[in-house]
Amino acid sequence: MDLHPIKTEEDLANELYQLAERARMGGLQSADIEIIDSIIETINKNSKTIDPEDFATEGSQPLTGSAELRNSYRMSVNRDAVAIFHELRMDMKITDVSTAGFGLFAEERPPNAENTYLEINGIDGMDIFYCNVCSIDEIDGGYHVGLSIYKKLPRL
Repeated sequence: MDLHPIKTEEDLANELYQLAERARMGGLQSADIEIIDSIIETINKNSKTIDPEDFATEGSQPLTGSAELRNSYRMSVNRDAVAIFHELRMDMKITDVSTAGFGLFAEERPPNAENTYLEINGIDGMDIFYCNVCSIDEIDGGYHVGLSIYKKLPRL
């Protein structure tokens, strides 16, 4: 078993989320799993927001947002996705992914929103994630959008 220390409320919420998803994949469907979902929501709502500047040290690269604080490995990708902000659907490119979230590129500035749905077409269906918008940063030729995964929805 690969155990690592849980250092933040975000770590705890991610571990609980992964545990609940593994239980669902195994066919478990009990009220206890729904309780885990409500615990995750409570943790996310009550967790302290950490200022990235708190983690900057002399000579370290500048931190650009809360996504930089995650402890999981980021994998670079180039994949199409659709982000849904309220009723507005925007075509975007996924630039990186981790167990905690996504980095996206958009040619136009997305609307200011706290949350979004992210649709990703797969070979055998569509994955939909409910995400928190962590950052929207202007970059050359467009915008970088940082999303943290709040919940993976049932597959279509």
